[in-house]
Amino acid sequence: MNTLQNTFWSSLIAAGPMTLAMMNLYDRLSPSRKSPLPPATLLEQTLQKTNLPSPSTPERKTDLTMLSHFAYGFAAALLYSGLRHALPRVSPTVRGGLFGLGVWGVGYMGWIPAFGFRASAYRTPPSRNGLMILAHVVWGMSLGSAEDKFRREGEAMWDGQRKAPLAE
Repeated sequence: MNTLQNTFWSSLIAAGPMTLAMMNLYDRLSPSRKSPLPPATLLEQTLQKTNLPSPSTPERKTDLTMLSHFAYGFAAALLYSGLRHALPRVSPTVRGGLFGLGVWGVGYMGWIPAFGFRASAYRTPPSRNGLMILAHVVWGMSLGSAEDKFRREGEAMWDGQRKAPLAE
């Protein structure tokens, strides 16, 4: 399996636990904190800033929100794949979790406020920041684990016929 395939599948796999974490933690927020989560607000604000129309139905908005969030996760996973050797030499799960925390920090305390989006961590209550931090750590841990597994075993884990290469 090449690096691009590895990264794509790893990011897709990691998006599932992250999405479940966001959904489950959202359920535990107090009613006053239950407004759309950042992926939805960022999509809406991006569409407004670029003068693009909003999706015509709630279902299409959900689909576009999920698709854009998964695409962003893939872009971040490509960065992880390129930086993996420069990250701390700890277990892939821990390394991925640290990377996920970094993705949250660079996004919610970096480019999101720099571009004037309302989802900035500086404008978000601690309970919602905690939700998003934990979700990003879950994403990173899942990404690190999946990326390592695919890199080490590749296609061999699917057909059982080939000897798995033991890559660094």
